[in-house]
Amino acid sequence: MDILKPDFNLFKKKYKLGQRQILYTSFAADVHTPVSSLIKLENESYAFLFESVEKGSQKGRYSVIGLKPDLIWECNNKNCKIVDKNSKRNFYEKDITPLNSLRKLIKNNKLKIPDEIPSISSGLFGFMGYEMIQYFEKVALSKKDNLKLPESVFIRPSMTLVFDNVNDKLFVTKTVSPNEKDPIKSFNNAKKDILNLIKKINEPLDKKSLELQNFKRNVDVFKNVKSNTDYNDFKKMVEKAKKLIFEGEIFQVVLSRIFKKKN
Repeated sequence: MDILKPDFNLFKKKYKLGQRQILYTSFAADVHTPVSSLIKLENESYAFLFESVEKGSQKGRYSVIGLKPDLIWECNNKNCKIVDKNSKRNFYEKDITPLNSLRKLIKNNKLKIPDEIPSISSGLFGFMGYEMIQYFEKVALSKKDNLKLPESVFIRPSMTLVFDNVNDKLFVTKTVSPNEKDPIKSFNNAKKDILNLIKKINEPLDKKSLELQNFKRNVDVFKNVKSNTDYNDFKKMVEKAKKLIFEGEIFQVVLSRIFKKKN
């Protein structure tokens, strides 16, 4: 494993200037894979795996696991909420559109990423649901929302595992905000978090986790599942979409249906 970078003196200098910064280390990823590492982190809330794909099917250079977000942005019904875990406060954006709220968030979260690590080591990760289209264009949403899910959620992971699939290298990062008065305390806490994360992914896969994965593969996941759209109706939707694409009315469409199953 490489030594933790940057060293404390440089960290302290930036910390006293009030700058957010990244502590990181790296080592060979020969025995680690994104999926096996994520399984070992299954108890982490908001943990995610982001795979980069090029030209539709070709696996990209980097795979990213993010976890322990220090900021969560959520939009629902034109209202935006920001959960700031550093200050342990919730902020509600008023008198601002969801898109401008997100733009403001992106602008305020710019961070200098060291040249030695991938640029994807830090950032905002999340999703936008279809309902977000109403903030881009004047589109009426005709159907009632029965799922009661957020229209969009973006998180800022404070820790990432970045797999370089070309150089077979794994970067472990921790983003530090200058919240404590004592920089050495923040430095040591970040170092501890990095070492704990490395320890977790170095542990052998739990036997129960492996058995659960095999169990899931052998179970009919669609048994006793009901959908809001039956097979024939969905097939008609697909044929209609293909026809509209052929006629030039649309060039891409995402068709979906809801599946429900009792636990």
